[in-house]
Amino acid sequence: AQSARYQLLFQSIGLLFLLFALPCFVFVHEPRRPERAFSLGSFKAAWQQLTLTVQSSQRYPGLVRFLLGRLLYADAINTAVLFMGIYVTQELGYGFDAGEAQLVLPVAVGFAIVGGLLWSQVTDRLGPKRTLTLVLWLWVVILGGAALIGQFKLPGVWFWGVALLSGIALAGVWTADRPLLLRLTPPEQVGEFYGLYGMVGRFAAIMGPWLWAMVVDVWGFGRPAAMLVLMTAVVLSLIVLRPVSDAPRQWAVETP
Repeated sequence: AQSARYQLLFQSIGLLFLLFALPCFVFVHEPRRPERAFSLGSFKAAWQQLTLTVQSSQRYPGLVRFLLGRLLYADAINTAVLFMGIYVTQELGYGFDAGEAQLVLPVAVGFAIVGGLLWSQVTDRLGPKRTLTLVLWLWVVILGGAALIGQFKLPGVWFWGVALLSGIALAGVWTADRPLLLRLTPPEQVGEFYGLYGMVGRFAAIMGPWLWAMVVDVWGFGRPAAMLVLMTAVVLSLIVLRPVSDAPRQWAVETP
């Protein structure tokens, strides 16, 4: 019965991916390009382009700090979301039965949809930098709260508040940090730096689970301590991002 529920869950996720991808398939058209076979030369050219992109990022104020800050907060947030189910069942099992534990993540995702609508308005009003700062402080509260609930065995029902806030805050990260990247990047290099932005996120997706495993399994400090480590990473990202300004740039003048 348990495996059948998991199969239904993955089938439902696959169906949702298909439904949400259909508008892109139908309405987004891209000109056909001649196919090019992969070769050692194309790999070298891609590596050289990546090197040039990393070097040129240092020419634009705030961009390197933003990417470093993103590495820290993406590491913490992605890891927290990834291990939320395990944290609920293993650390807070006294307050959740199996059915309730499986509902935590879907409920958080539902509130992320609502949060996306909310944070888009906040970003337009306050700007991406201030919005991102608010969102990251909210993540400090979320991760610290999760650690306290697990460490002191507080009533499991309190974790519902953490789950709801995490959904809202997750949407805030997506809504604020991409517009901030656009403020820090010259228009003709947006594609390059979005690639670098994505690469930082992929690296964080590797580093975060490794750090969690080190804290929980290798050093034996436990899952609440791992949550505090993630919270510390978010605090460090706030320190790194503090000098970054999202004031509009005059790219026509600054870019050669």
